[in-house]
Amino acid sequence: MRVVLITPFVSVGLGVALAVTVLLVVLGATSFNNVKVRMSSQTWSRVQKWSYVFFGLTYVHVLAMLLPSALSGGMTAVQSVVAYTVVFGAYAVLRIVRAMLDRKRGDLL
Repeated sequence: MRVVLITPFVSVGLGVALAVTVLLVVLGATSFNNVKVRMSSQTWSRVQKWSYVFFGLTYVHVLAMLLPSALSGGMTAVQSVVAYTVVFGAYAVLRIVRAMLDRKRGDLL
């Protein structure tokens, strides 16, 4: 009997976890006031926009970890996937609406 510990889902999940960790360190480091004052506002803003990638990759990581169990009928995993999808989807919609309103407001000024 052969036991496979690393499935494609786990491989994706681990790869995404590594990317998320790197982004978390960079975004966290640039949150400190002494780091912010040494950066131009344009550079700081550009770095902080990577938080959207961070949140998206976090969702991919959650799916990679929960989807195998959800696909095999694990009810808790299915409920978790639905809950995460609702939360991340709502955030994405609200953020896009906010960006559109900000852009419209900028055109009016």
